[in-house]
Amino acid sequence: MSATLSNAYARFEEQQPVVATHVAHVLRQCSDEAARGLGVYLAISVWLSFLQQMEDSIQQVSEIDFENAALFLSVDADVRRRSPNSGMDTDDVVAMHQPALAGFIRERLDETLRNYEKAIDIDEVDKVYQLVLLEILALSYAVKSPINPTQNLQDLS
Repeated sequence: MSATLSNAYARFEEQQPVVATHVAHVLRQCSDEAARGLGVYLAISVWLSFLQQMEDSIQQVSEIDFENAALFLSVDADVRRRSPNSGMDTDDVVAMHQPALAGFIRERLDETLRNYEKAIDIDEVDKVYQLVLLEILALSYAVKSPINPTQNLQDLS
């Protein structure tokens, strides 16, 4: 891992310990080196994206918020498995709220699958993808609402 990536990951662990612990746990289980590398890259990219866009508004993800995000994705996936004609997948729902980030992730996934074709474990890439969706949702929960949104609207008039 490059020094820049190592520094970013250390900062990620410090500022988002709940998310970073989960990322590390999932990626330790990946035996496919390319999938693991993709996971580290995407996890850091997602966190840095949130940090860059909302640095003053993002808090640490709490255990409860992380568990709620994981539960939401689990229940949503279960509902979609039982109703395959629902028209949208879980990742489509996440993409509606974070379209640029979702597009970036899909591009990196497609690029990795093209570059490694049959040499990468597709199931592990899917685990990485699910991990990143969970990270996006959990970090979204950590964005603070405006202190006084009504006052902020009045300030605009």
